[in-house]
Amino acid sequence: MQAHLCLRKAVHVNGNYWWTSMSAFL
Repeated sequence: MQAHLCLRKAVHVNGNYWWTSMSAFL
């Protein structure tokens, strides 16, 4: 369960990083 939460958090952080990069690029 905790590993799943950790994975979700990692995906969320990666998503934010990707979104920030795309926003900066656009």
